[in-house]
Amino acid sequence: MVTKNATRNNKIGLRKEKPSQDVATKKIAARQKNTNTIQKWINKQAKERLLDVWHSKKTIDLIVSHIEKEYKSDNEKNENLSRIISFATSIAPAAAYIYFEDIGTTKAVRELTSKKVLEFAELIGSFGVISYFHSIYSTKAVKELTSERVLEFATSIGVVTAKSYFEAIATTKAVRELTSPKFLEFAKSMGPNTASRYFHAIDSTEAVKGLMSAEVLEFAKSMGPTTASRYFHAIDSTKAVEQLTDERVIEFAESIGPTTALAYFDAILNTKEVEELTSPEVLEDSGFVKSIKPSNVYDYFLSVAGRSEYWSY
Repeated sequence: MVTKNATRNNKIGLRKEKPSQDVATKKIAARQKNTNTIQKWINKQAKERLLDVWHSKKTIDLIVSHIEKEYKSDNEKNENLSRIISFATSIAPAAAYIYFEDIGTTKAVRELTSKKVLEFAELIGSFGVISYFHSIYSTKAVKELTSERVLEFATSIGVVTAKSYFEAIATTKAVRELTSPKFLEFAKSMGPNTASRYFHAIDSTEAVKGLMSAEVLEFAKSMGPTTASRYFHAIDSTKAVEQLTDERVIEFAESIGPTTALAYFDAILNTKEVEELTSPEVLEDSGFVKSIKPSNVYDYFLSVAGRSEYWSY
């Protein structure tokens, strides 16, 4: 038989159990609220630090919004925000400015905040990173300029040559041509120094079609990197693309061989006398040059170039 006291005690026990559940629920809710508050504070701090580097709130909101959607856990969000902050504050202010401009104009947050892009940008350093981000800003070609093919190529040719490469892209906007496998393979085969001269010639003349013709590429390969470098340097310096890619000039240079052709292009480079040095008197079989002994042709162009001898290249 249940007594009144037992019934009362049982009711008291039930009353005590219910408040204990309420307290647990409130604690969980308070803890969640506290976590949310901390997360908001962290996001606020991150945004403020990003705004210290780049003052466009709209661009920063794009980045933070992307991270909120892309990552689930607070740790992942904080880690990726910190990574972007660390990167933006480690590069030159001018580079950071263009970087955030790229994000703001292209809206390509995922690609431009990806680990591979940030690591590549850090690798080429302050010397090359401005040119890289400027090429993206000028062309809006995010997909092509963040591709593994382009990043691997730029890494393999060194910082100085990579800078020239991205400058040529920014100037000409010829993304399809200058990121094609054929183009990259040719540039890589020439070596960093000659490739840099080649990119300078494209940048200064904007003659993408002329300097990417099959005839020019085959000619440069046949001459070898040293003579090809002098050839592209002469084009860069004189801007005489039409004359120096003419088949008569190419055939003449091939006929006298790489060593003498080096002296020939050096004569053009030093004197800027393109018209005279590509005249029939020089190039044709009936001209003066072909009338002298082949062994003397080298000395002739050497004297025109104003050099007594070549030391090393």
